[in-house]
Parts: sequence; structure tokens; C-alpha cells
Amino acid sequence: MSTWLLSSFNIDRLDAAIDLAARHLGPAIGLLTLKRCQDNEPSRVVTATQLRDALIPLLSGWRHSFPVILRGFPMCTVPGFEHLDADLVYIRQGVTVSDNFQRQDEFMSMYGPAVAASANPLPECKICSLRDICYSRQVFREKPNDPGNLPISSSKDPRQVLVANRTDPKDVELTISRLIAGKEAVLAGKQS
Repeated sequence: MSTWLLSSFNIDRLDAAIDLAARHLGPAIGLLTLKRCQDNEPSRVVTATQLRDALIPLLSGWRHSFPVILRGFPMCTVPGFEHLDADLVYIRQGVTVSDNFQRQDEFMSMYGPAVAASANPLPECKICSLRDICYSRQVFREKPNDPGNLPISSSKDPRQVLVANRTDPKDVELTISRLIAGKEAVLAGKQS
């Protein structure tokens, strides 16, 4: 598995960088995760518009043998590719992902910060049909006055997104319940 952090340094060269990696590491890449860089330095953070401009054409013309998933940004940054959301992949498979990025001495659920950031949704998020299955909204809070950093409400059926994410149709309602329960547990101060 390979993870690429998307930042202002590479967002404009993403397609070329992935092509280069595919030529040299293709068989070694079983899964590519594209993760948004979250940084205290605003110059390195990419906006929702920058993500859309880079990712939608890249994913529309995906020509690599390895699959790709997206992590660390809300679904509306990639309209049409919401089903590639990494959290949905992990939740669908019943996997809990932990990390020690925040505190080196303690493993914590990766979902916690993303869920906490979604606790006070923006007006566009409150009316979005995907609000119950979308986690990471922090991108909108990092550059709040930037007109290129706004959410886009969706009217897409979350059940269709989950089925496209390879959720068994008979498990869709259970998966939605898990997503909602997981959010509620994190917001109540429990680990998910």
C-alpha cells in the first residue's frame, strides 16, 4: 500500500508523479491512498477547489492497474467519486484504523479527529444528502474566507454511494447505521 500526501507542493504534478511511480513501482503498489495534507502552515494546505481541479480529471482518466482510495477530505471535493472514500472502505470491511500521529505514545482511532471536525457542519453540509456518511470537513475550516474552499451540497443517494463502494446491497442500511453510531460515539467522547 502506498500513501501520497496532497499538498500545495505536488497538487499540480499529481498525475505525472503517479505515472512515474506506476512505471517504477507498479507491481509493488497494491493500493494507492491519496491523503490531504493537514498542516499548520497555510501555504501547504490545498483548498477544496484545488482538490477538485486535480482529482476529478485524474480519477476520470484513471489508467493504472492498482486501485485508489481517498482520505482526509470531504466527499464533495470529488463529485462522482464519493465511493472512493477511504473511511467507507474501512467501515464497510469492519476495520478500525489507528495511528500515533498526534501522540507518539498512544494509538488512537483515525476517525476521531475527522468526526469531531464534522460536529458543527457548515450550512451547505447541513443540507447535503451525504452528511451521515461523510467524515472529514476540516478542509473548509482551514481557509474559511477563501471562495475556493467551499462545500458543495449533494443530492446523491448515500445508498448508491455505498453500493458503488462495494457494500453488499443487503448490508447498506446496517453500514449507514454503523456510520451514524460511530460518529455519535466519537462525539460523545468514546473511541470508535
